[in-house]
Amino acid sequence: MPPRPPSGSVLTAETLMVRLSEHLKGLAAEVQQVEQVVGSTALRAQLSSQDAIVQLQSLDYLRQSLEDLSVLTMLLARSDEAGVSALQDPVQIRGRMRLGSTKALFDAPLSGHALTTLDIAGSVDLF
Repeated sequence: MPPRPPSGSVLTAETLMVRLSEHLKGLAAEVQQVEQVVGSTALRAQLSSQDAIVQLQSLDYLRQSLEDLSVLTMLLARSDEAGVSALQDPVQIRGRMRLGSTKALFDAPLSGHALTTLDIAGSVDLF
């Protein structure tokens, strides 16, 4: 857990976003390690059931989502020399995302309703 800022100092949104990005990156790395263990175990056990494959793909989707969110938070934490937020160019940020579901965050209507049908298509690299 990162240390708290010293008394009297202010935690900025930029610092918090950078920390969040690093945390998400670490979670993605942990999921990737689990993914490799599960994948190699499945190969040794010769799992061929559709359910096992779906579960492995779900784990891969989780990892790729964490990676996308790590990149997204890092980009949002940065501003250019003039102090202009990265949100000034959402098309460029959207282009850095790998998954359709993460890209859909940029396309969704700006209402208070929860997004329920996001496209979860992405590349699968389990083994």
